[in-house]
Amino acid sequence: MDTEIPGPIMNAVEVRAPRVQPSRAAKDNRSTQRLTAMLLGNSYDYAITDDDDDDSLSHAGPHSQPPHFGCRQRGGSESGRNFQKQNLASNPSSNMLIPPKMKMGKNMSIGAFCLEHNVAAEVGDRLKAHGFRYSRSFQFVQLDELKEIGFMLGEIAELRAAVAEWVGV
Repeated sequence: MDTEIPGPIMNAVEVRAPRVQPSRAAKDNRSTQRLTAMLLGNSYDYAITDDDDDDSLSHAGPHSQPPHFGCRQRGGSESGRNFQKQNLASNPSSNMLIPPKMKMGKNMSIGAFCLEHNVAAEVGDRLKAHGFRYSRSFQFVQLDELKEIGFMLGEIAELRAAVAEWVGV
């Protein structure tokens, strides 16, 4: 049973593309449908609906209306509760020293952390110079920030390895 997704924005997706010559219309139409399917996922039906004033795809004039692609959800509830938005934003946690969902190890001073996890004394000194006192503060550190305060790639790698050991990865 097909059900409509409620709301003015979610009832239909309109894809506007320039009209092409009739010989290329079918091929370009399939490409547009694939693009629409890729953007909206596989749980939708796609149908080309013609405007009242546009009776076929063979009209290739410069002022012709492009076809409309109707979109309706397959199955699901009448209210559209099963509709899920895709998270299109990049994952900000990939730049963190400790991913947000990781459980931290025992909180300890930076000096004790460096000794226990075999981190070079220079790395510990640089952390202390920038105000880090305890290992719990690592959860708020981004890798780009370590580069900004002068850490070299090898030092960052060493610190990441120690943190991975500390959180139990």
